[in-house]
Amino acid sequence: MLGATLTFGFENRNTFLTAIGMYEGSAAGFAHCLIAANNSAAGCDFTATFDRAMRPVAGIKVL
Repeated sequence: MLGATLTFGFENRNTFLTAIGMYEGSAAGFAHCLIAANNSAAGCDFTATFDRAMRPVAGIKVL
C-alpha cells in the first residue's frame, strides 16, 4: 500500500490514509477526498463542493 511505503513522504500520513479510504469507497476524485480529509483534520464541520460524486462521502455538503 502506498501509505505504508518509506519511499514517499506525506504531510500527514493519517490524513492521507483517510483520503484513500474516502476515495476507495466512492466515485469521487482523490484530490477532492484529500481536500475533505485535510478540512476534517483541521476541525471543519464539512467541506462544501459542487462535485455530485462527493455526495456519499462523510463530511461533504454538495451545493
